[in-house]
Amino acid sequence: AQEAATAQRAVFVDTSNEPRTDEEAVSMCTRGLEKATARQDIADLQFRLANAQVRRGFPDLAEAAFRACVEADPRRIDAFNNLGLLLLRRYDYGAAAAEFRRGLEVEETAELLLNLGVAVEHAGHLEEAKRCYERVITIAPNDSRPHANLGALAAKRGELQDAVACHRKAVELNPEDPWLSFNLGDALEENGDDDGAVRAYE
Repeated sequence: AQEAATAQRAVFVDTSNEPRTDEEAVSMCTRGLEKATARQDIADLQFRLANAQVRRGFPDLAEAAFRACVEADPRRIDAFNNLGLLLLRRYDYGAAAAEFRRGLEVEETAELLLNLGVAVEHAGHLEEAKRCYERVITIAPNDSRPHANLGALAAKRGELQDAVACHRKAVELNPEDPWLSFNLGDALEENGDDDGAVRAYE
């Protein structure tokens, strides 16, 4: 449950205005790329094309479009983020982490740091994951996600009291999220507090 909740905290950024269907988006972007000459226009079209291909279920085509996007505009952190997530979903944790790091070289954002933490955590680099999540807390103190991920990480390491504290903080920051309450209940149960777990699950 902890790993599933951690993975769920990854964030997919889609800043484009899409047509009515993804097939229309692919057609529109393909036609646009035949005429586009400005690098910014090419990057925008490739980004929209990539997102449409993700939703259509064509990851290889999406990956190619994301890479074309950052080739046209190396400062497109949204493309680095989405490419990293695409690779993360293929369980290619090293490649995913590399793309998140490339985005972070352009700009440090909570999403890129959080997703880098997820990638390196799944690759077994727990200390680096912890540093990523702690950095997210520094730059986005009201974000519940890094606390939830730190709680899951603490549970993996057998640090049950720390896990409870992290999950409790996550619930405090976002009490409307049922996943966070479930994670807190899970951590309390693992720590031997069955009554507290029941209250959290409720």
